[in-house]
Amino acid sequence: MKQLFFIALLLLAAVPVQADVLYTQPPDASGELLISSQAYPSGSDSDMYVYDNFSVPADGTISEVRWRGGYANGAPYGHVVDFSVFFYESIAAGTEPHIDRPEQGDETIFFAKYYAGGTADETPAGTVNNTTMYDYRLVLPAPLNVTAGVKYWIRVEGYQPVAPDWGIARGTGGDGKHFRYVTGLHQYQAPPNDAAFTLLTSGSSTTCSADVNASGRVDFKDFMFIISNWRATGGTADVNGSGLVDIQDLIAVIRAWGPCP
Repeated sequence: MKQLFFIALLLLAAVPVQADVLYTQPPDASGELLISSQAYPSGSDSDMYVYDNFSVPADGTISEVRWRGGYANGAPYGHVVDFSVFFYESIAAGTEPHIDRPEQGDETIFFAKYYAGGTADETPAGTVNNTTMYDYRLVLPAPLNVTAGVKYWIRVEGYQPVAPDWGIARGTGGDGKHFRYVTGLHQYQAPPNDAAFTLLTSGSSTTCSADVNASGRVDFKDFMFIISNWRATGGTADVNGSGLVDIQDLIAVIRAWGPCP
C-alpha cells in the first residue's frame, strides 16, 4: 500500500488538473435531510417529493448524476430498493417545476426520467451530526442535453418498503430553497435549503466523479477512500466504472486533483 502511495505522488506531479462537473450543489455540514421517498410499491400518505432547480452556464450534456442522502429514522423497514431521477422544465413564471400531483402521474410531464434499478451504488460517506450519510451515483444510458440559462428542476426519489424515511442531504450553492410535495396533505410547499447533488458531463466518469466524497474538490480524502476500498467490486470508489477498484481509479483521482467547478 505504501508503494501505491508513492507511485501516486509521482503521478500527481506529472498529471495536469482536469474537471468535468457541469453543475454542483455540494452537501453542507448540517447533516440535515430533505425527505424525498415513497413506499414501494403502492405509495402512502407518508410519501414526499423534493425538487430543486439548476441552470448551466453553457450548453452541455449530463452523463451522470451523483447525490448524497441518508435515513431520517434509520430505515426501520429497510433501505432504498430503487431510485428514480426525474428532470422537469419550469412553469412559465420560472418559480416552480412543471409538475402535477405525483400520485396522479406527473411522470407524463417530465423532461426526462431514469431509474437506477437498485441502490445506485449506495456507499457509506461518514456521519454528520449523528446522521449516517451515503453517496449515490447514476450513469445515464445516454447523455441528456441541457441549454445554458434555462432553469431546470431535478427530483431524486427513493423507494422503500412500508415506511419511507430516505432523504437527500441538504446542500449549498443554489438559491437556498427547494420545492416539495407532501402526499398526505396533497400540498405543494416551498421550504428553504438546497438539495445536495452533482451533474457530471461527458467524460466525467474518469474525472470529477473522482470526487468520491462529493466535497466539491478532489483531494487527499478521495485518494484515501480509494485506498481503503482497494480491490472492492463496484461502489463509489470505482471511479472509472470498471467494476473493480484498482490503480486506474487512483490515476483518475490524480488527474482530477483540485476543485470541481
